[in-house]
Parts: sequence; structure tokens; C-alpha cells
Amino acid sequence: MGKVFCYSSLSDNSVDGSTNSLIVCIKEFFEHSFVIAAKPSSQIQFAGLCEVVLPLPDTILQAMIGNYSPKTPTNEISKHPIILTDSTFDLKFTKSYLNMTKLTAWYTMLTVILCLTLSIRINAQVFDIADAIKKGFLTVSAEGNGGHDGECLKLRLHNKSKKKLEVRVPAGQVFEAGDSSLQNLMVSKEENFLVEVGASKIGKLFGFCIEASDGSPGEGSAFRLGKMAEGNLLKMAKYLNDEKLYEHPSAQYAVWAVSDADRLEGIGDPILTKFVADMLGKPMPEYHIQYQSPPQDRQLPGQPANWREAFAMNGLFYYDLASDKQVDFGLYNESGELVHQLFKNRVQKRGSHKFRFEFEISGLEKGKYYARLTNRGQVIKELAVEF
Repeated sequence: MGKVFCYSSLSDNSVDGSTNSLIVCIKEFFEHSFVIAAKPSSQIQFAGLCEVVLPLPDTILQAMIGNYSPKTPTNEISKHPIILTDSTFDLKFTKSYLNMTKLTAWYTMLTVILCLTLSIRINAQVFDIADAIKKGFLTVSAEGNGGHDGECLKLRLHNKSKKKLEVRVPAGQVFEAGDSSLQNLMVSKEENFLVEVGASKIGKLFGFCIEASDGSPGEGSAFRLGKMAEGNLLKMAKYLNDEKLYEHPSAQYAVWAVSDADRLEGIGDPILTKFVADMLGKPMPEYHIQYQSPPQDRQLPGQPANWREAFAMNGLFYYDLASDKQVDFGLYNESGELVHQLFKNRVQKRGSHKFRFEFEISGLEKGKYYARLTNRGQVIKELAVEF
């Protein structure tokens, strides 16, 4: 694939007699996008305002470059970007390329908007939110957006400097609750906000609670900028951001496993569980606890976010048999009483075996239990579980 760098033009000669010298459009070609720049038999003069880099199919590239370099094979051209500068560069097109419709005009406008957006961002000063505040360039007020995960934070940023600011809020930035009984929140998705000179900007942030036992913030709950997360908690935030897991239903449980030393069995998602287990130097859990969604009265502001009522447990059970046996498998409490049976008198051949199990545990008292494989009352293997 080749690449085209497209610069905005200041020349006043045009293809269609209008004041614009350069027709630029983006069209779909199979699964690729490409840039067409049209100019009739004269040099193109470019202002270098911004650049757009798009993949270009070799066949279209070859048709566009015409007299670029007749001796250069396509595969060699594709290895290097074509850079349109203010030197001579004639682009030859068929009549179909120049016979642009209203759709082309829409694409042209889209490209111009993209160029202007890039240009504005290039001209803006870029600061992390803490640095911008420290330098006196920015004031920030923060409040809860309702809840302790998802887009749970709302910011109002005001630019006090004499230049545009691009404000970066990194993953791992902590916002502290004004009410000490409410949870602090950690940003899980990096965001950049462009704030004009003397203007204010409202933005929302994805985050998670990092104090499971405290009350959940409500909409309008006051927050202030805190410090960056550190150590494993910062690694957790960066992982969620980089892997785009800031909306994953298991992500809050993964954060609590780091911030509050919650058990890995409650995370659920195997990939997230493995990341946290490896980071903390703990073994992968052999089972997973599923929790009910909290009832409405538990989701009110001020209620602890970590309300949990287990309703199911599942996992993989591995075992070896030295000879053929009839086996039973069930869940037992600490007193040795059978509370759930998965199967009974199943004939198994000698060798290594595994199976997936699931028990409904809603209504059972919290505590320790044992998933046991037995033969005529004798324990062959057991897995200690807790919920």
C-alpha cells in the first residue's frame, strides 16, 4: 500500500473555474480509503497547512501518479510515501475523476474539516491536567455523573491562558470525593479536551471506584483533582485504557482486586483475571463466583458499591483415576453435609479427566464449602471454595 500526504492549496487556479485550486475527495475503494487531488496541467502550489495520511491501493496509486516516475515499479513506489510539495507535480486523471458529484463535495468538506481540526490541535499547547492547573493556565471543577463506573465523572475546564490548550487527562488520574464517606474515582480511559482561549469546556470521563466499602457518589457529588494512581493500580488503569476495557462489566471487580484486595474469583472474565493474577503474583483461581445486580435501594447515592449477593459458582474440575470407578460429585458445607449434587454413580475410566461444573448458590449461607469428587463416600479430590 502506498501513502499520499495531501496539503491544502493556496493557488487560485482551479479545475472547474471556482476559486479553489485543489479538489480533494475521499472515496471508498473496496475496503480502503484513498485521497484524490485533481489539478489540470499546471503546477500545484501547497501551503502545507496540514497533512492527511491515508492508505492507497497500488492500482489507484499507479493511475494517479502518471508522470511521477515512469521507471519506478509500483512495488517500489508503494514502499515510500508520495509527498506533494510546492515543486512540480502534475496529477493526471481520467474524465470520471473530474466529473465530481454532490457526493464529492461532501467528501471534500469532510476532508477540509479534518485538516482544520488537525491544524487547530497542532497549534494548541498540550498539557497534562495537573500541569496545566499548576502553571495557572487552567481551572477545573469536577462532579459525579451518577454511579461509580462508566462515564461517572463530569469536568468543567476553563482556559485562563493566552493560547489554546489541549488538556490531557491520563488513565490512572484519581479524583477525590469532597465527602469523605463517598468513593474516590480513578480515570480508566485517557481523554484529551481542546479548550479555546478564555473559554470553558464540559467533558465526561470514564472511571472506576477505588474504595469499595465507601458510598457510591451521586450526580452532582463534588470531586477535586487528586494524585495519579501508583504501582499496580496505575498498571491496572493503563491496561484498561490500552485494551479498551473501560466499559467491560468485569473491569470494576478487577480494579477492586487491586485497590481493595478483593478475591480474584469475583472478577469473572478470564483474560482480566489472568492479567490481575500475574500482576499480583497470585495463581489463577479454579472457580468463579457470579453476583446478582444490586437492587434499586442499593444503587442509591451513599450506598456501598461493593454490595454482593452470590447466585452461582462455576469452574473446571480436574482429576485422575488409577482404575475404573463409579464417582459422585457435589457441593458440601463445612459440616460435611451435601447441599448440591451435580451427578451420582457416573462410571469413569482410569486416566485423567476434567469437566465443567456449576452450582446455584443463592440462598446458601456465606462461608466455606467444598466441591468434592467421591467414590462410595471416600474423597478422591476436593476443591475448597468460598462465597
